[in-house]
Amino acid sequence: MKLSLITKTSAIALTLTAASAVHAMDAEALFDQTSPSIWVVHAYDAQGKPFSLGTAVVIDTGRLITNCHVLARASSFKVQRLNVVLPGSLEFPDIERDLCQIKVSNLVAPAVKIAPIDRLRVGQKVFAIGAPQGLEETMSDGLLSALRLDKEGKLRYIQTSAPVSHGSSGGGLFNDKGELIGITTLGIEGSVAQNISFAVPAQWIQEVPERGKAAIAKSRSGNPPPAASAPATATAPATTPPVARAPQAPPAQPPAQSRALPPAPTASAPAGTSEKWNGLMSCDARSDNGDNSAAYQARFSMEINGATVNVYRRNNLVVETLTGNISNNTLDLRGIGYRANNPGLLWQFRFSGQFSAGSSVFSGKGNMLRDGTPIRACDLIMTRI
Repeated sequence: MKLSLITKTSAIALTLTAASAVHAMDAEALFDQTSPSIWVVHAYDAQGKPFSLGTAVVIDTGRLITNCHVLARASSFKVQRLNVVLPGSLEFPDIERDLCQIKVSNLVAPAVKIAPIDRLRVGQKVFAIGAPQGLEETMSDGLLSALRLDKEGKLRYIQTSAPVSHGSSGGGLFNDKGELIGITTLGIEGSVAQNISFAVPAQWIQEVPERGKAAIAKSRSGNPPPAASAPATATAPATTPPVARAPQAPPAQPPAQSRALPPAPTASAPAGTSEKWNGLMSCDARSDNGDNSAAYQARFSMEINGATVNVYRRNNLVVETLTGNISNNTLDLRGIGYRANNPGLLWQFRFSGQFSAGSSVFSGKGNMLRDGTPIRACDLIMTRI
């Protein structure tokens, strides 16, 4: 009797193991199933010139999801897979979570299946599919390294060892069953930290329309949208993830029907009115191959008071502060930085860029300098909270 029970128990265990193995897919089969749902996003400026690349995932008929920062400052954008290129329009922006739902007519592609959030397990095998540097249908694999929670104990980021490079923002992170578990959004660069990438939970996709409508309604109630409309332009995330790299800037909130950019609080706020902003600085590798020469990206706290702008960050390693003024629709920033263990060795920053009335995003280019000589080319993106 005892032997019979053991035999039955073993048979059940083998059956369950076999069933689990059937559901797990190898990398080749998973790619064949999911890659038709992954499209490249090309964003264009007002002159029709391309200036950013990203990725989008098909979530429904004619609808895809991408990171809002992929569409920053875009006057128009298109999605592409192989030799098929189609124009798109922004439908719903979820600024805080950096997820934008876009609409593409005549798009024929399967929608991905979203995994239940309770299936996320640290250590499970994951696969990222995106378009790093515009190289579509690029697949990488790794492990789900950690589940990063916000201050309320809710899931904020999925950390993975699967490499995510520039151009893969908005791509898909899948489990070994081919289910979407996250939208890849950023990764840490540099020689010290490797294979550290982040995705936002795929479960959030289901909430984008409702949150996008609420954001649009709030924008309209404060500032009625202009009669004229511009092509799709997106909105910027106001979150502060780990010190990390995200390819482009965040966009600005469009109304649902016209998809035009509504008026946002201007840079020339009344004196004494302080506005909180988020900043993201991305700097290339040092041109002189000096110490700490790897490319990096850092988040900054920012305040705008009238025409005065203050930008700063401080941690156990680095202190950096910049100040500037807005004049004639241009923001000029200057500042310094130093390491906490060597405050006598300074570097300088210098940025400038257009900051027109009605903007809620600033994107400027500049340099890090040592003794007046540029040693890094940098981009600075500011978004109003």
